[in-house]
Amino acid sequence: EAGLADACHALLEVGDALADPAGEPFAALAGRPARVVLRPTSVYAALLAHLASAAALGADDGGRARVEHELERYRDPLLSTAAWASVQRAEVAALERGDVPYFLADTTSGDLRTGDGAVVAAAAVEPVLPRLAEVVRDFAESQRPAR
Repeated sequence: EAGLADACHALLEVGDALADPAGEPFAALAGRPARVVLRPTSVYAALLAHLASAAALGADDGGRARVEHELERYRDPLLSTAAWASVQRAEVAALERGDVPYFLADTTSGDLRTGDGAVVAAAAVEPVLPRLAEVVRDFAESQRPAR
């Protein structure tokens, strides 16, 4: 509880400065990547295991059809259908390399990128900086004494 109280106190002290997404310290975060978790890591782990066993068993398609089917089953409404199609292509490519897919969102534009920086879908997610500034501003206002 002490850590939370300290964090709340610190936010109150700098709340006005944080309320402007163009001001400091948000300016330092502009255009920087933020990790986006689109699916549970356990899903990717299961699909990697499937691909490994399919390859070991000599499956004609190497297990790809099942991977694509499983990825299509869960598509969060956060992304558009077109964005999901691009994401799924990137996911399958990563899984076939034996990697867990990794995505980043640009904090200013909302562009969705792979871990190596390639744009998967432009403006696919809500830019986080304006929302973060709104949350901090609302918190600071809720903690101010009534006038």
